[in-house]
Amino acid sequence: IYNLDHLKSAEAISTGEKIVGLKATEAKIIIKDILKEKNLLTFLRKAISKDELRACKLELLQFLLRFINASGKQILNYIPEIKETCITVFNSDKYSDVRCSTFPIINKLLEMTSGNSDVVNKMNLNKLVNDYFSSMVNQSKLSSSLKANILTILGVICKFHPEF
Repeated sequence: IYNLDHLKSAEAISTGEKIVGLKATEAKIIIKDILKEKNLLTFLRKAISKDELRACKLELLQFLLRFINASGKQILNYIPEIKETCITVFNSDKYSDVRCSTFPIINKLLEMTSGNSDVVNKMNLNKLVNDYFSSMVNQSKLSSSLKANILTILGVICKFHPEF
């Protein structure tokens, strides 16, 4: 249990504000618990097939984006796993609104990793590009919003990672 009394408010993370008042070690522990050990990402992967959790998945993906924005570069070690979870949700969930909620996260991760070759190599961007191209070619029933988001992400990859 963490003593977070020194945070401005419980909404600091959920509103996208910077995590202030935390010592670096405290912030790292919280980030590790949310993204790795307590595993929000595992829950998202396991919830894919559960239709009754649709609203929950949407909320968790929105929270994850706000959390990434608030945490900044402190989450670099977790970016490959976050990306893989988003790709799994995109490839496996049947609801386009849930699938579309993965794109802002991927977009943010691509921006954050610009110029960081170690993290980019772990992200396997070639596979990401291939997954998105395959989705465009092989799935004739993609909604226009999904197609637009795929093309946007491919543009972001070209902008921040032109080597791919």
